[in-house]
Amino acid sequence: MFGKHLGRAAAGAVRRDARGPVLAVACAVLVATFLVLSVSRAAFTATTANEGNSLTGGSVTLTDDDTGSAMFTVSNMMPGDSQQRCIVVTYSGVDADPSAGELYSSH
Repeated sequence: MFGKHLGRAAAGAVRRDARGPVLAVACAVLVATFLVLSVSRAAFTATTANEGNSLTGGSVTLTDDDTGSAMFTVSNMMPGDSQQRCIVVTYSGVDADPSAGELYSSH
């Protein structure tokens, strides 16, 4: 009876000893998570100032010569038929270099 009692006590001691490494790993994971979150937050919230740079908004005004009407009307067109019309677009914005913008159209 005495031997059985010691055997149980020894088994309990082994279990407590196994908890130590598990607890150490859990603590290491928590510390690593905290460090990753701290560094990530710093990367996304950093700011800097450069007094020499500035940004201003301009205006773009485009007008055309279609007088508000349709370029052409589609009447009895069949697949493969085509029509071509030209439109003049005039730029009168604030930007000093209107060639910096481009206008594209596709049908």
